[in-house]
Amino acid sequence: MYVFEVQREYAPFLEMKERARELMRIFGMSYDSLRRRAQARRLSVSLRVEPGQICFIAGPSGSGKSTLLNAMYEQVAQEVRVRVESIELEQDAALIDCVDGPLMEVLP
Repeated sequence: MYVFEVQREYAPFLEMKERARELMRIFGMSYDSLRRRAQARRLSVSLRVEPGQICFIAGPSGSGKSTLLNAMYEQVAQEVRVRVESIELEQDAALIDCVDGPLMEVLP
C-alpha cells in the first residue's frame, strides 16, 4: 500500500521575460492584468493506493495533475518506480501488454 501526502503552494507570477510578455500581447493580455488576477494556489492531497489498484487523475489544465503525479513518483521507492515514458512500447499494443511480469505485480 502507498499513502501519498502531497502539499505544494504556488505564488503568483513575480517576473516574466520579454518573450513571454510579447506572446501575451499577441493574445491581448498584459503582465499587469495577469498579476492582478493571479492568486497563490495550494495543492494538498492525501491519497491511499492499494496494490493492484489503478489511480486515475483528471482535471482541467493547470489544476495540478502533473504536480501530483511527480510528487507521487518521488514518494515511491526508487527501485520500484517506473516512468511510463521510459518504457519502449509497441505501436499497436495496450500499455499493460508492454510490461512484463504477473499482472498483480506490475500494477503497483
